[in-house]
Amino acid sequence: MAKFTLTANSLEKVMSGLPCEKPVVQVLGHKKIVGAGQGPERFRLLLSDGVHTVSSVMLATQLNDKVTSGQIDINAVVRLDKYICNIIQAEKRVVVVLELTVLGVSSIVGGKIGNPQPYKQQAAGELTNSNVTAATAAADLRQQLPLQAQNNNSNNNSGFSGKSQFDNTSAKQQQQRTQSSTSSSVSQQINKNNSSMLDTPSKITSISSLNPYLNRWTIKARVTQKSSIKTWSNSKGEGKLFSMNLIDQSGEIRATLFKNEVDKFFDMIEVNKVYFIRKAQLKIANKQFSNLNNDFELTFTGETEVIPCADGEDCDDDGQQLPSISFNFVGIDKFEQMQPNVIVDVIAVVKDCGDLKVVTQRQSNKEIKKRDITLVDQSKVQVTLTLWGDYAESFKAEGNPVLAIKGVRLTDFGGRSLSQSNNSQILENPDFPECHSLRGWFDNVGCSAEYSEYKKEQTSSFGGPLLYKTMLESKNELHDGEAANYFMATATIPVFKKDNSLYKACPQPDCNKKVVDCGNSSYRCEKCSKEFGTFKWRLILQMNISDFTESQWVTAFNEVAETILNIKADELGALKDTDSTRFDQVFTNASFSTFTFKLRSKVEKYNDESRLKTACIQATPISYADENKRLILILEKYLQ
Repeated sequence: MAKFTLTANSLEKVMSGLPCEKPVVQVLGHKKIVGAGQGPERFRLLLSDGVHTVSSVMLATQLNDKVTSGQIDINAVVRLDKYICNIIQAEKRVVVVLELTVLGVSSIVGGKIGNPQPYKQQAAGELTNSNVTAATAAADLRQQLPLQAQNNNSNNNSGFSGKSQFDNTSAKQQQQRTQSSTSSSVSQQINKNNSSMLDTPSKITSISSLNPYLNRWTIKARVTQKSSIKTWSNSKGEGKLFSMNLIDQSGEIRATLFKNEVDKFFDMIEVNKVYFIRKAQLKIANKQFSNLNNDFELTFTGETEVIPCADGEDCDDDGQQLPSISFNFVGIDKFEQMQPNVIVDVIAVVKDCGDLKVVTQRQSNKEIKKRDITLVDQSKVQVTLTLWGDYAESFKAEGNPVLAIKGVRLTDFGGRSLSQSNNSQILENPDFPECHSLRGWFDNVGCSAEYSEYKKEQTSSFGGPLLYKTMLESKNELHDGEAANYFMATATIPVFKKDNSLYKACPQPDCNKKVVDCGNSSYRCEKCSKEFGTFKWRLILQMNISDFTESQWVTAFNEVAETILNIKADELGALKDTDSTRFDQVFTNASFSTFTFKLRSKVEKYNDESRLKTACIQATPISYADENKRLILILEKYLQ
């Protein structure tokens, strides 16, 4: 039998919240716990370090297969690579194992190592986390960690699968324990109007301590930003929402409210006011809409409670006033290293200010005002910021003001640029040390300095050679928020979507906007604000292209679609109205044809769902001679 050395006294450190890097322990037993409702089953472990045994250990659900497959069996030796220790009650800690390595199964280990004794937990005091924080755990498990923590004391009275037994204290007895505060008590006095409606919280959890395995919590936080109400309408229905940023001494978190909660809380919540908040749903943060330094965000539900804090009670437990706003400034020269479509904080000087313009939104056809301004900082790199709406109209650039901007979107337009969003907060000439430093630099040096600027990469416009990729390779290489992927592919078209493949467009040569049929042989273009007696047909072709690895739905626009179908859009439009048989035959003739495509793929967010969007930039009928040469070069490379 192989000999294994356990990390002595490691479980005592883990349960006390002390650092203990990758301890080696032995599994003396495990018990299946069925999740409540539709929740997944979980496993509770009995661990030993040779000196102590600990029973309050839960296995993260993504590791369940290690138990079901028999890798983690009785007397197996494992290494805890990542874990988190949470306080459930004042005298109760639970360790959640996020990652582990099986060093030896029971057949190799042989039996129990040492003569361990049950570890007696001490009061939790003010300790809240182990050496692995909830934020780190969330980042590592962004795609797999369950967001809804299951009740670890489920209705499951089955015994261990091994000889050792867990502490048999019943769930009912645990619930009857008197819970002592994990932090100092907050004031019991709140506004009389609210005290009759809700109970005042007796203990406070810091924002940085929130994690999916903490079931009951109350935070005390200041509202630093509140968006306007947004509405949406799609195939799933209609709705409205607004969001806000919350801050305490430990950190920030974003909260989003939908539908009924908007009606309930929008008028009640005010910027710079302090509130007690509890019973909200904790989710993995969508970094596309938030730049807060938090891996989680809150969603209000029908059970969420919000209690305004009385005047004079806006301090934390140590008597320090809660902060009003915090920034995480990023230098302009760092944008190139960042992925587009992320939210950043910026402090910069306004170097130039463009004129106010009016543009028409594509989807809503509504007119909106915009203004482009040029920002610079000490890195001597400039970037364009687009302001929108009323702020764009009212903005004045007199005296080259310093702007501190929280929550502005970084895009890849023109290489790199910034765009104001509904959640952006812009402070002009704030009383910050960074502002004073930037002001002095610009007045003395920056006003006459030369600046470099971001430029669009050549590969985006096919200025350089593009790589050939398979459909599967292009799909696997893309992630949320990344820039578009341009590539070449050889593929066959098995399926077209004939419905809605044509639309009536503005007849003006420089306008392709869809027109509205006025019903009297006239057609109105909202972009041109004119009515015409005719229109032109344009193609927007949805097709499925396939190679030997994968298939993808691709959109081809007018000129490219005409090449693929081998017919002009006006001719196809005439067939649609006069001869449906010949119209269908055009698509049948083009089916299963093979082309060499230039494609653009990008993962986009729609209603918080990630979708792969692929557009066909160019389609060339396949040259079998060229294709054979390319394949021969690939084979020769593999044979080397």
